[in-house]
Amino acid sequence: MEFLKNPFLVRPFIILGIVLGLDKLLLLQAVREYTTSYMHIEDHFYDTREDLLNHLKEHYTARKAAGEKLGLIFGTSRSGEFDSAEISKIAPKTYTYNFSAPQAGHSYHAYWLQRILEQNIRPDFVLLESDPITLSPNANRFPIKHSLDISFLLKHIDFDSDASPWRNGGGFSTEHFERFLLSRMFAAYRFPVDLRAAARNRESHIMPVGPGIQMVTGLEIRRAMLAQMKEASIRNLGGIPNPHALELPENLMNRDAETMASLHLPRPYHTGRAQTRLFREMLEGLARESIPTVVFWPPVVSRFREIMRETGAQDMARSGTTEIIERLGKDYPKAKLRFVEADSKGMQCRIFFDSIHIAGKCYPELTKLLLKEIQSDL
Repeated sequence: MEFLKNPFLVRPFIILGIVLGLDKLLLLQAVREYTTSYMHIEDHFYDTREDLLNHLKEHYTARKAAGEKLGLIFGTSRSGEFDSAEISKIAPKTYTYNFSAPQAGHSYHAYWLQRILEQNIRPDFVLLESDPITLSPNANRFPIKHSLDISFLLKHIDFDSDASPWRNGGGFSTEHFERFLLSRMFAAYRFPVDLRAAARNRESHIMPVGPGIQMVTGLEIRRAMLAQMKEASIRNLGGIPNPHALELPENLMNRDAETMASLHLPRPYHTGRAQTRLFREMLEGLARESIPTVVFWPPVVSRFREIMRETGAQDMARSGTTEIIERLGKDYPKAKLRFVEADSKGMQCRIFFDSIHIAGKCYPELTKLLLKEIQSDL
């Protein structure tokens, strides 16, 4: 009790308690919407996936008994628009849950596939987005902050940095582990306070509403987007429609390609050891269970393809992917793995709203192109 009477000893603990309390306030949605930009809603995509898994668990048994087949989609925002209803037109008696999320690499995909399989849910087919972007070490940033769990990281930690991740090595580094712990211990690390964004959130913006326009604040835009996202996620089984259909002029699109490349492709290009290992392990599990799987590269604009060639990203990711699929085909003769580069398949719809995202109206053609590869196996 003498300890409590000494203010010099007690004061640091009081200050620490206040700081930690304020830090935890940042986890509240009512606070987060004021302290982060109204356009930064990526973390909410990750939040909706827990609800999506619960929805899948609730309906899986009944739909399986009815003879319906389950498809799973894993990718980034570039796979978010795949539509379960559109897929069922091509593959009747199927329904598809979309677990894609913005900037989600294979660490995130493998984590959710594991979570699904642990519920004794077996997919009948899988669409897996994989290209130099999803194989990049940069694709770990969002999953480390907003998904995964400590047991998953420990199970896939990398103790032998010299072993090839394409064959028998790879995994999370100690830096990944530290970042994961920091993001779970300190809300300010996970959701940094941006005072300039907070000011912009209160500014009014012109938004189209029906046949006219309306002035709305950033906060109002954010709230509307989150409400639509949550509702659409369940209605579309994880798919999030994107209404954008405008295409940038060529000079702006080329500039955007340079920006996207600097964001997603390290120079010199190299794949992430965690992404590569978990990509390999995902495909091995799918091959072992003879689950029809399409590994696909989404379409990108010509300038972004040029950058992938120039940096060696295209050759490295392609050769590694084909090597894994060919090796698994020999190890598991009943494997049903297909590799499709959409840009090499002569897609007619070439509308982009930035250098790596095609417009929503192109997805029916892309869906048909991918499903054609495994339609005979369904």
